[in-house]
Amino acid sequence: MTLVASALADSGKLEAAGGQGGLARLVDSVTSSANVDLFAELIYTKWLRRRLITLGSEISQLAWEEGSNQELLTRAHEILGGLSGCLSGNWKDLAAMALEFADDLQQILEGTKPAGIPTGLIDLDRRSPLEEKTLTIIAGRPGMGKSAIAANIAINMALDGRGVVFVSLEMSAKQIMRRWLSAHSGIEQQKIKSGSLSTQEQSQIEGLMLAWVKATPNLHFLEPGQVSSASDLYSKILAKLPEVEAAPGCIIVDHLHLLGDGTEQVGASSAMVQTLSRKTTVPVIALCQLSRGPEGQNDKRPSMAHLRYSGRLEQDADNVWLLYRDEYYNPETRDRNIIEINAAKVREGSPGVSKLLFEPQFSRVRNLAGGLR
Repeated sequence: MTLVASALADSGKLEAAGGQGGLARLVDSVTSSANVDLFAELIYTKWLRRRLITLGSEISQLAWEEGSNQELLTRAHEILGGLSGCLSGNWKDLAAMALEFADDLQQILEGTKPAGIPTGLIDLDRRSPLEEKTLTIIAGRPGMGKSAIAANIAINMALDGRGVVFVSLEMSAKQIMRRWLSAHSGIEQQKIKSGSLSTQEQSQIEGLMLAWVKATPNLHFLEPGQVSSASDLYSKILAKLPEVEAAPGCIIVDHLHLLGDGTEQVGASSAMVQTLSRKTTVPVIALCQLSRGPEGQNDKRPSMAHLRYSGRLEQDADNVWLLYRDEYYNPETRDRNIIEINAAKVREGSPGVSKLLFEPQFSRVRNLAGGLR
């Protein structure tokens, strides 16, 4: 009766049909489960309409409230997130899961599919492989090599034929290109910047640039000044991804705290990159600053407690890599030109420390024999 009454009411014919009382007499108070699916669909539809009205009203109200554009857009994005549970989702039964996994495992055994998406840094790939739909946080104090590692991963993947979306909130296209050219040519950045190049070095740089023009059309770089908020960055990346036709690589954001350094802003940024990682088929790498906590310790090696607003970042990240260079604090150390990467949180892998060779004059990060421990 409820289904019929609702349909008649929507078409304006309920009273002509005898109203609710007339319908009640027709069914003679008999309850049936025959139309339970249709009845449930009606309830869901009416609930969804009411939910849309409520959320729309909440977003409209935001326009009258005080706050920065970033704060208001972030709150609107969070309100719309309330509809995410309305979608049925991609449900899979055990048989489908087993068949999909068996196919994936067979490709790995045959060597046609790597275990994770290669970064070009072997120790990291073994310790904490990058998987699709994951968020990896690279964190360290200033000068530890965060941007160098991110830049090396980006160009390694691009040269491997993988699509990369690289958002820099700190470095211009010229700066990042100078880093890449220096790392791959072995010519110091300062020489490239000043133009103090020999004829042979000029030829080497020109050859690299020509090769990259042909080989890396799927590395997409967004310069500083193009992003106003976490929600703006989210929209720009999602709009760009359909243009990336290469095999999955990664999304890199350098760095997260430049989107806002307060508790609310970092929380919004962290939620944004986590949502981005879940909605795409590529891993997301986000760089973060650490607090000054390690500076007051005898051992300057950081822990996850030194992440700024660590609770939210720890919660959202699948992997957390903490960087440390002993040379930065102890110039006479035996570990010169070494970056320690502590995989402090690993979703799929083995927590622990890897070591990489770091050559700051080239912004180059390379594999180091015996780097795992």
